[in-house]
Amino acid sequence: MIYKIVKKKTAKGVPKQIIKREFTFKKYKETLEETNSDNIKKVQFNSIRSYKHQIFSITCSKTGLSNYDNKRYYESNYVSYPHGHYRVKQLTNQ
Repeated sequence: MIYKIVKKKTAKGVPKQIIKREFTFKKYKETLEETNSDNIKKVQFNSIRSYKHQIFSITCSKTGLSNYDNKRYYESNYVSYPHGHYRVKQLTNQ
């Protein structure tokens, strides 16, 4: 059997071409390891949208990569638990 190694890059709400062109594994790793908010990667792109049956060309600005997640409790940069997990209660009571 021959296996092919596939690198999967995702960013919610960002066009695939921008992900393919601008995001590298190095940027993903830098974003994960940085703890300050200066390392947020913003992207800007043009899009065609319709509002009330009229077509408009708009410029969108979105956060492409960020290590901020408000739905998880982080023990370290690499270990996290969802809120409500039994380990979160143990860690906060110590």
